[in-house]
Amino acid sequence: MISGSLENATPPKPAARQDGSIGAFFYPPEAVARREEGKTIVTIHVTAKGKVDACSVATSSGSASLDKASCDFVRQVRFDPARDETGKAVDGSTQFPMNWHLPKK
Repeated sequence: MISGSLENATPPKPAARQDGSIGAFFYPPEAVARREEGKTIVTIHVTAKGKVDACSVATSSGSASLDKASCDFVRQVRFDPARDETGKAVDGSTQFPMNWHLPKK
């Protein structure tokens, strides 16, 4: 059961770095070799300290390597944690989309 304060929590959001990005990710070489593209949606759990401690694929891109790379990426992203109705940082979950397009040559 979810407590009242969590029902009204704002979800966690990626925290931008000083350069405006949320982090660097690398296209898996095996996905490049197979010319794989797609969209992976992962469900993540973020602690009250802004760290991803769980990741699962909610919608697969159709590529196991892109799906794995999506979780690998979000695990290194720092998040602003969910906040309860009083503004206190709390654990929370959200979905995070990753759109994979082959690098331009």
